[in-house]
Amino acid sequence: MRIMWFLRVGLMLAFVLASCAPSGTDTGTDSVDQSANATPLPTETDVQPTAAPTYTPTAPPQAIVCNPGPAANCKGADLRGAGLREAWLFDANLSAADLSGAHLSNANLSDADLWAANLSGADLTGANLIRAILRGADLRKAVLSGAKYNANTKWPEGFDPEATQA
Repeated sequence: MRIMWFLRVGLMLAFVLASCAPSGTDTGTDSVDQSANATPLPTETDVQPTAAPTYTPTAPPQAIVCNPGPAANCKGADLRGAGLREAWLFDANLSAADLSGAHLSNANLSDADLWAANLSGADLTGANLIRAILRGADLRKAVLSGAKYNANTKWPEGFDPEATQA
């Protein structure tokens, strides 16, 4: 009786396996499966390397952030219209910084590097510019009345501080 049971189970298993196996004489009712089986999957050697993705910026680059203070490095910083009245900026690197329209009245800019800085329209009333480097700076429409400077202050070429009441 056990032999009969093994034969029955064996025949059923053979029938199930035979019905699940793909055959070359499919009727075509499973066309989706056929097209999927007809195209081999790519292997690791079949996949071609692609070029590195390119980045196209959609926003302007981030402004340089600095913490204005003594000996601060604010090179190239965007400080347009900043309220820096009476600020302690001595020995600060403000070269190529945009300080247009900034409020720097009575600020201490002694020994500061303001080379090529944009100071157009800035208020430098009473500012301390002793030994400051202002070569190449844009001082158009800057207010320099009462600003303090000495022979070691480096002005832009052709700039006359006395003409601005500094």
